[in-house]
Amino acid sequence: MFKIFEYPKPFTPELTDDAPIICANYSPIRMEFYIAGEMIWVWNAWIGKPVRELKNCMESDITCVAFDKDHWKLILGDHNGNIKVFDILSGICIGTMKQEFAHTSEVSFIAYAGNDLNIVSCSWDKKIKVFWDGINLEFLRERAEAHSADIITGDYSHNLWLIVTCGWDNKVWVWDYERVKMEFEILIHGD
Repeated sequence: MFKIFEYPKPFTPELTDDAPIICANYSPIRMEFYIAGEMIWVWNAWIGKPVRELKNCMESDITCVAFDKDHWKLILGDHNGNIKVFDILSGICIGTMKQEFAHTSEVSFIAYAGNDLNIVSCSWDKKIKVFWDGINLEFLRERAEAHSADIITGDYSHNLWLIVTCGWDNKVWVWDYERVKMEFEILIHGD
């Protein structure tokens, strides 16, 4: 006669966040999840437990999380339109966007532009911005009024050098990364 193996009950974390979780990102290099809202919780993927937290890193709720190409830097965007760069291990802020170049509304997308050491961001202010990843996130270029309504998400392809944005205007635009010039529209459903 054989014994039936009983699987253990699913793991339920002891710690959860009382505030809403707004975004999350996974680092396959570090094997960690970065979960954001009012602060950042860093969860180890192997053990399924939080290993560290970053508190008071942004002035408002964190809306976007991205990594540099080597996953040594954590790039955060917030509800007020600010972007900051943190050392991933120490949690020390190593780059801050100058206020005059900040978005005027919630940052809805952030990406790291690979070997160029640039940060691409989109916001509800209908702008696409590109910054150099230095101490003060040096402003390089932007496209104002990229959509007729808020930009709600985006993506970046280093291989194709393209930025894709999607807005509340039900349009998906593809932009050339170097000039932030619109290349074409992807046709999607209407209203």
